[in-house]
Amino acid sequence: MFGRFLQEKHKRRPLGVILAVCAAFFLSTPAADAGGDASVTVPVYTVRNSSGVVFVALYERHNWLEPGRYLAAKKVPARAGTIAARFDNLPRGKYAVAVWHDENSNSRVDTNAIGLPKEGYGFSRVTPLKKPKFDDVAVTASPTANAPTRLRY
Repeated sequence: MFGRFLQEKHKRRPLGVILAVCAAFFLSTPAADAGGDASVTVPVYTVRNSSGVVFVALYERHNWLEPGRYLAAKKVPARAGTIAARFDNLPRGKYAVAVWHDENSNSRVDTNAIGLPKEGYGFSRVTPLKKPKFDDVAVTASPTANAPTRLRY
């Protein structure tokens, strides 16, 4: 059912597909704790209000933006301004972050008539209007790694 939705959206709204994929990360169970001495702190800037929740998902290269295939995810209560999520006990390596502000807590990315999101979304380091490549948004996990993310509304 979800795959059919993506196929139909892809024909008309490629950006909507990207955002739907980002939103889908919370629909299934994350992988087991990988264990390690590294961490990634994700400060999320420009949260526009305190409505709903902010989903923050951490991905490895091989599963970048695949629905439900994130390594770990956090659901953080929204707060206007900046919020943060932290992923601990990671093996050292490269990771990328996808973030989505579900302002109305309906568990989906709401879009307008032309497929642009009505709710905020972002990726670690940069937030382009298209699906970013893993290497463009990847950060290296270490004891003090940061993956700053600015939401685009």
